[in-house]
Amino acid sequence: MLFQKKSNSNLKMNLNNSRLLVLLTNVHERSALGAWHALEAAGIAVMPSTTIKGLRELDGKENIELHPCPITAFSNFTNWLKAKLSSDKKLLILPINEAIVYACDTIRLEHSELADRFIMPSHASLSFTLSKFNATRAAQKAGIQTPETFFIKDPSSLTLEIPKKQLQYPLILKWDNVLNTTGKYEKGSLLVVENKAVLEDAIAELTPSNCGIILQQMVPGQGVGAFFLRHHGKIVLRFAHRRLHEVPWTGGVSSYCESSDDADVLAAGERLLEAINYEGLAMVEFRKEQGKPPVFLEINGRLWGSLGLALKAGAVFPRAMVEYHCHQKTSVKQPSLKHKVRWHEPRFDVLYLRSLWSETSKFKNELAPKRKGLVRVALNFINPFVGSDWMQVDEPIQTSKRYLRLIKNQLSQLKSDLVRGSHKQETPSIVLETVNRTQLLREKFPQVKNILFVCYGNICRSSYTEVRWESMRQVNSQLPKSNSVGFHNKVGRTTPARFQSVARYLGVELSEHRSKRVSRDLINAADLLVVMDKRNLEAMHHEFPDAMNKTILLGAVGHSENAEIEDPYGQKIGTGGKIYRRLDAELRQLKTLILQK
Repeated sequence: MLFQKKSNSNLKMNLNNSRLLVLLTNVHERSALGAWHALEAAGIAVMPSTTIKGLRELDGKENIELHPCPITAFSNFTNWLKAKLSSDKKLLILPINEAIVYACDTIRLEHSELADRFIMPSHASLSFTLSKFNATRAAQKAGIQTPETFFIKDPSSLTLEIPKKQLQYPLILKWDNVLNTTGKYEKGSLLVVENKAVLEDAIAELTPSNCGIILQQMVPGQGVGAFFLRHHGKIVLRFAHRRLHEVPWTGGVSSYCESSDDADVLAAGERLLEAINYEGLAMVEFRKEQGKPPVFLEINGRLWGSLGLALKAGAVFPRAMVEYHCHQKTSVKQPSLKHKVRWHEPRFDVLYLRSLWSETSKFKNELAPKRKGLVRVALNFINPFVGSDWMQVDEPIQTSKRYLRLIKNQLSQLKSDLVRGSHKQETPSIVLETVNRTQLLREKFPQVKNILFVCYGNICRSSYTEVRWESMRQVNSQLPKSNSVGFHNKVGRTTPARFQSVARYLGVELSEHRSKRVSRDLINAADLLVVMDKRNLEAMHHEFPDAMNKTILLGAVGHSENAEIEDPYGQKIGTGGKIYRRLDAELRQLKTLILQK
């Protein structure tokens, strides 16, 4: 896409934009970069800012302010934002992603005098953009087709409604954006569930959060979207697109798309917004099969990644949002949707290409369009009629740098893949040695009187194994006593609520557990040291090299191909149940070996 520094259209209203100053956060993101260019072209001053991590992704780093990450440091970010608003009484905020929208809404609710400083949907509208639960229920009430949906948990309730009917897997579990009880923002997401165990484990892991949860049937077709700026019951600006490439190719974010005038998609989106009296910017997403009505997926209340396509088509949403917010009118004219334009994001199109060889469709008989996809991606890079945010005629040096960096990164990734592939079967020597030692020590397991379970933090894995083992010992007193420790220096930590919940579902109560650090006395007292992974082995070897002769890997007790049991801490929802079930299987095998005659 060719961004112009000076706008030569839509000037008839002669709106005074020169006095406006808009703060854009996370300006390294695609949507923020598009908004930045669009606002500057309209004569609107922009104060760009981003995180330290985001700054590394920008070409030009001058005059970029740094702000805390709203996801990892939510309260720090809101304090930073309030300080900015306080220091400049004319500053306006245009939020970029859900975490920032959530932070802005928090400030807006706490400080009503600042409400008109935020260019974003109303608080009532955000109850639908930040909650797939609320949005899906609203779509059904409005008579808009949705996937078969099971409403598992209302965001305002702690009650779970688990489906009682026989389910046909795979299904998609979705949960909402939420500010948890500790004040940390948690981004909503989704998980493809393949069976009942995965579903129940994931729901158990989500239970402590106050988020809404739904379970939906997977929907075939391609992603389509209807985009609206709506104020006071009137559509100010509309646009639509359909995705030609998604990352991954089985369904995800857009990498290559074209504008659309699909009347069914636009009508469904407008009908939904009218039904909920929506106020502000809305991206209404659907999936659609040819010849069938669109199926509603979600509403987003912020600028989207493929904003460049709308800008290229003349639907300058960022400018219209700011102008309408300040003047109750905009100089942006509604473009004709009959004229088709196409747009792609080079980095994402390359990721789409990679996914053709790495992702498998969940639908039977759907094969990756490898040859067709390869040809289309290649043509996208040379076709002058396919727009791109990267192609800026007035910045040839920066444009060249972007493409050179893309080539360099892809070559580096290819090299890493080749190296990883060539070493795929190699096991670290310390792991291999411990696997062999585990097998050799099997005959001595019946002599063990004290077991010490060890992981890094002693809050997820070793804590679970200790409590589970002790419950097994209550049933069979012949089993040795156990204890658990970690290498983390901070002691007295509790198991995260999400892992307490999934452990409780599996019959293990971790609420009373407090972490302990490994010590020489505990090492000497144990007949068997049971660790989880390579990191634990290396720490053990570093601190207690003399104890390696009685150290085994729990994952090597059975005959699993992977002897290491990963740490679920910080991993995606669903990992906890998977890891705990693995721990249970290995503990049962260890019990059998210890009780052998």
